[in-house]
Amino acid sequence: MGASAYTDTNQLQYETGTYSITNNQLTITPANGANEEWSVVGGPIKLSGMGDVQIRNIKEHWGQRLTSEKEN
Repeated sequence: MGASAYTDTNQLQYETGTYSITNNQLTITPANGANEEWSVVGGPIKLSGMGDVQIRNIKEHWGQRLTSEKEN
């Protein structure tokens, strides 16, 4: 996840799948994933004139999903 109060969008990348452990061997098997871009609520911030609480709110409150690109 990439969330910044200084940009117009937030980035979310995720992947699902399974894992197994045999002795000291970890095996990860990816199944599905996507890269998404989300709008920022109240941002981007200006370099001056905003307090820490306002900046934190921008980072924590995502808007709408703008794009979604599936990974193979």
